[in-house]
Amino acid sequence: AEVMCKPSCKRRRAPWVLASHGIRSRYEVRPDLFMLHLKFADRDLLAGAAAHRRALHVQDGRGGGSWKIDGVPERFVERMGATDFAATPEFDATAVDLERLLVQTPSKKAWRTANDRNSQLQSLRKEPVVRIPARLRGTF
Repeated sequence: AEVMCKPSCKRRRAPWVLASHGIRSRYEVRPDLFMLHLKFADRDLLAGAAAHRRALHVQDGRGGGSWKIDGVPERFVERMGATDFAATPEFDATAVDLERLLVQTPSKKAWRTANDRNSQLQSLRKEPVVRIPARLRGTF
């Protein structure tokens, strides 16, 4: 949950920071607001974007996290191939400890979700696969 949790709506001036994964204001994580990250929805587009980001990182050091690592699309395909979707539960926001998600950066200048630099890759290895809740399907 924390991997894909980031500020998405705001009511006050608070600059986006940390590649839009944080803002310069404390924020609330709402269990009733879902952000569906479609990065992994199309394997070919994912592979193209990953190759482009990796090339930018090699070229001039741009980006971090998964930008630095080869094989993101392959790791995703491997993980999904090993998943028993019939036994995959729906995501349950009420089961997430929302209080532990939000942290202030060490510099105290921004708020972001608690996670590590390679969080998407770590999640592909460690986190359970969950389904989009049925009530959200077909709404986008």
